[in-house]
Amino acid sequence: MSRAEAIHADLRYSFPVDLGWRNFVFALRTGVAGIAALAISYWLDLQNPQWSILTAILLAQPTTGAVLAKGAYRVVGTLVGAFWGLFTLSLYAEAPVPFVAAMVLWLGLCIYAAARSRNFVSYGFLLAGYSALLVGYEGATAPTQAWMIALDRSTEIIIGIACTAAASVLVMPRQCRRGAEDLARRHFLRSRALRRGGDESTNADCDFRRAAPTDGDRGHQVRCAAFLHPVRVVGDAGRRRSVASHAA
Repeated sequence: MSRAEAIHADLRYSFPVDLGWRNFVFALRTGVAGIAALAISYWLDLQNPQWSILTAILLAQPTTGAVLAKGAYRVVGTLVGAFWGLFTLSLYAEAPVPFVAAMVLWLGLCIYAAARSRNFVSYGFLLAGYSALLVGYEGATAPTQAWMIALDRSTEIIIGIACTAAASVLVMPRQCRRGAEDLARRHFLRSRALRRGGDESTNADCDFRRAAPTDGDRGHQVRCAAFLHPVRVVGDAGRRRSVASHAA
């Protein structure tokens, strides 16, 4: 390694924030999507328009498939939670003890399901519990307005998701394929180093053990994103040769 490369590596280590132009575009795209969601919510005169811009920012992901997958699970979780809040309120609007018991039971089930799941699936279960609490307890103070509370909450979330998804699809969309190929290439390099043995094998084994939890979560996230944005990883001979050529 030359002296210039060593200095560059030290600078990257001491300041690990990537200031590439793609990250600036990503930040600008997310900001525009959030402002658009907030403007639409104000135009529709919704009750809490801040939820739309918060959703747009929370939904920001580096790949289009991840945005669509996270948005889909957030929509499902929000709608299911709002339905449970309305259903419980319709049964126990004048019975506070059963109402609180039903909400606590629902929240416990959602937390358990979220703990047993991963990534976006877990996120959807948490949203189901959280939305039920918001709709149920806020609707309990004004039972005649419970339907509008649930409708406004769901509409604000959907607007934020739609704005971020549109920005991700229209402005420099990035597919999940690259992330999946990078993950497969890293495992290929580690496997080849383990087969060779020696010091290289020891270093590869240490790298594999250190990166296994992160790579596992990233792989599961790629699979969740691929549910709505299919990818192909080393699916043909040409792709396998491409991975091998990068590893050589």
